Amino acid sequence: MVSSSHPRGGFDVARLDEATLSMYWRCVSLFRSVLLLLDNRSPEEALILARSLFEESLRLKELQDAGNDREVFLVGYYAEALERQEELFGPTAERLGLTEDASDVVESARRQKGQLENYRKRKNIGKRKKFRTVRVAATKQNRRKDLWIYLLSHHMVHGGEPAYIYRRHNVGEKAIALYSNTNDPHALAGVGAFAARSVSHALYAAAGIFGWEISPELRELVNELAQRINGT
Repeated sequence: MVSSSHPRGGFDVARLDEATLSMYWRCVSLFRSVLLLLDNRSPEEALILARSLFEESLRLKELQDAGNDREVFLVGYYAEALERQEELFGPTAERLGLTEDASDVVESARRQKGQLENYRKRKNIGKRKKFRTVRVAATKQNRRKDLWIYLLSHHMVHGGEPAYIYRRHNVGEKAIALYSNTNDPHALAGVGAFAARSVSHALYAAAGIFGWEISPELRELVNELAQRINGT
């Protein structure tokens, strides 16, 4: 479905929208990886990736809703990325003894931040805005059910009892069996549906942003998928 939902040839993208396009392609990549893990009966691991897919789909929808103000969010997105890059490859790397001198990395990040700020002023882009938190964005976009699954996914990332619940079974009064795969159809279907909803949201958001035309056949497929997921 996803591979046929984007233009086959090249197309123009505004400089800041390179990040938007990268978000969409990351959604595509994550969804494909989720499918591979589900095919291997590993819904817990698939949910770890679907968690990131959910986050990206929320951001894409927020960018679509922003309309002409999209650049305000993207300036903030790039600025925060540069700040994290400066800290990770600069002071943090030095503190951990991975490098003796990271001044070149720090200088490069700061130079790029200066160029970004000059671009913002030259294009008369307003002060940068941050994306909503996952909780707020999911609620505003009417994805509360997916938010619950997203919260569950934290246990798959960090461990804890919910991370093992489908792979641990009682096999006697005093014995349990631990499995490396999960055959529970509800777990497999649930994670698959969660990921499918997210990639569908990402597709429609990207199409709205870049002006892609979604074919009637693809729309029908997405609608059929939604009906099956919702049990209607």
